[in-house]
Amino acid sequence: MKQFNMVDCNLEKSTDLKILNFNSNYISMLIVTDKSYVYAEKYYKNRELQSCLTIEIFKEQRRTEVNYDHVKYLIFSNLVEYNEFDEAEFLNTLRKNRIYFHRWYEKGGVINTSTFI
Repeated sequence: MKQFNMVDCNLEKSTDLKILNFNSNYISMLIVTDKSYVYAEKYYKNRELQSCLTIEIFKEQRRTEVNYDHVKYLIFSNLVEYNEFDEAEFLNTLRKNRIYFHRWYEKGGVINTSTFI
């Protein structure tokens, strides 16, 4: 049985996809949909999905302007500064820039979710 996850849901709606990093146990990507920019990660163990992280950044914002280049800059700045993706710092950066987002973390069939509006 296939495990439901938000990464696959966003991949189905994607208009553009950039693979940022991958190996046998991990893949990170930037997904563009009609309504949002999505940073996504999938972790595997023995070829089985273990967990997923999805951070959806809404294209339509009330307090700030967000475009593809801005989102890409924020993600790559985080990757360069911390030599890997630091979720907590990235979310803090989004909050400081007053960027609306929704976050999903899925592991073992349990979905933890939060929104910053």
